[in-house]
This record gives sequence, structure tokens and C-alpha cells, in this order.
Amino acid sequence: MRSYRPAWGSENAEIALNDIDIALINDQFELTRVAQEARRWEAGYVAAKVLVDQPTLADVAKHGKHAIVRLIAVEKLTDQNVLTDIAINDEYPAIRVAVADRLTDQRLAQEVYADVAKLVYHKFWNNIGIYAVKKLTNRILLADVAKNGKYDEIRKVACEKIGHIYGEKSICKRCGTQKAVKWEKSKVKLKKN
Repeated sequence: MRSYRPAWGSENAEIALNDIDIALINDQFELTRVAQEARRWEAGYVAAKVLVDQPTLADVAKHGKHAIVRLIAVEKLTDQNVLTDIAINDEYPAIRVAVADRLTDQRLAQEVYADVAKLVYHKFWNNIGIYAVKKLTNRILLADVAKNGKYDEIRKVACEKIGHIYGEKSICKRCGTQKAVKWEKSKVKLKKN
């Protein structure tokens, strides 16, 4: 005997979306189930858009099945502790960057941007990595991305940004040379003394 599966758990997007009706909108528990467990992202997306309870949104943002559903939950979260946890621990670069945009702790936000920019390894995530580099203002982190980034295009953007910040047109002959990092560390030492 097959177990009962609600229509929102269907593989068919139209059937799944038709099952999310006005009666369901008033039931936050059921919406949470849909957002976390729906087989089709479209059903989870609709449910996450309607959720309002912060603890429920936090649960969906951490444990949702589909990245787009978790992203919607993150956009509605206000608890900085939950956002910090997601920024540090989530596996998807797009979610980590979206959380970093919402953080009030700018030091942590800069670290998240740098981490995402360094770890992007495929052109599928290239735009996220470039966005992260453009959000970076910490010069040491920019130099680290220019030197240690996994994707050439992102290292190039970081290197160009370092050159733009310091007004030096050719800080390195190719992206990520040691010169950029050494120059950056010497600037920090001068400011400390």
C-alpha cells in the first residue's frame, strides 16, 4: 500500500501549485511543511512567500529542500544571530551573499564576501563571485581573493579593484601575484605604527 502524499508533494508543478490555496495560507505549520518538503521548488517558493513567523522562516532558511525557497526565507529574516549562522554555514554561494547583504556586522559580511569569491570554482557561480568582489572594501581580503581565488575571472576583478582603490593601474602583471599581498600588508603596518 502506498502512503498518502499531499498534492503539493507532486512532481507535477501545476498540481502542486493548485493545492496551495487560501485555506493553507492561514496554517503556518502546513506552509512550513510545504516550503521544506515540496518536491517542486515552485510550491515551496509560494509557501515561503507567505510565511511570516521568524522562527519558522529560520527553520526553512536552514533546512529547506530547494535553494530558491531558502533564499526567499533569508530575505524575510531579521534575526542577526540566525543570519550569521546561515552566512557561515550554508553551502550555496548565492544564499551566503544574500545573507551578507543583510548583516549588520560588516566585518563578518566582508569575510563572507571574500570566502564566497575565493571558493567560486565554476562559471555557473561567476556572477555571484564577481558581485561578492564588488561588495568587498577590505583591502587585505581583496588582495587575498586576487591571489587565492579559484576562478580566473574573479581574481581579475579583485585585482582590478585593488588597482582602482589605490590608484595604481598595474599593481600586478597577472591576477594574484604575491606583490599585491605584500604591498597590502605593508600598508596595514604603516597605519598601525
